Amino acid sequence: MKKHMLGLLLAVSAAGALDSLAAERYSIAKEDVLECGVADGAKFVLRAKYLYSPTARLAPSGHVAERVNQEPYTVQFHSRSGAVIGAVPLSVRHVGSYREAYVDACGNVGMLKGVALVKSSYLKPDGSWFDLALLPERLQLSGAPDEQAPALRQRLDELKLAPAFRYALLLPDGARLVYEQPLLNDHGEVAYVAQAFSSDHGGSWSELAVTRQARIFELGRSVKAQSFLGKPSAFNGAKLGGGG
Repeated sequence: MKKHMLGLLLAVSAAGALDSLAAERYSIAKEDVLECGVADGAKFVLRAKYLYSPTARLAPSGHVAERVNQEPYTVQFHSRSGAVIGAVPLSVRHVGSYREAYVDACGNVGMLKGVALVKSSYLKPDGSWFDLALLPERLQLSGAPDEQAPALRQRLDELKLAPAFRYALLLPDGARLVYEQPLLNDHGEVAYVAQAFSSDHGGSWSELAVTRQARIFELGRSVKAQSFLGKPSAFNGAKLGGGG
């Protein structure tokens, strides 16, 4: 009986593997294209490649995905004139083709005070993007309390705040750069920010301060609801009605 069951399991496994190989062999290279509108008529265009298998539903096992080898979104910035500017230092996970997924993806890009922003970088006047390597790890707060400095952890505990997971923005602020990571209250709203400044173009940074004097984020709103972030405007050519 045990040998019979083992043989059956091996046969099912082998059939599934063959189904998958066949589906991949006869697949078609495709891509999803998500457009995120921002201020001034500019937009970010996100592209995610994958393989589509039109024969997957015919597989004997019935458990072969039509979409395989899904890649994350690569990101391009298109100015108001339509010019593609710079190599954007960002990739965005592709989690699905539905409204909430589009909002999440577009939340990684935006425009504020005429400056194009992506998570942890921004477009400089010379057409290049800020080098993420200039951001020291100490500025990027983890959600794990034991990875935070004791004084900072105590302050967050007192205020009952949690840092947004791996999410921060940069913006030129006069002669300085300002770095902000949202700090969320129990309602998921940005109640404070963890903020630091650089006066030498990112060569060195001040210590993080927990403050309500935000220069980038709008307090009292969730991260997704920030007015300057990208809004999904089209997906695979179909208008979504949410452009900036």
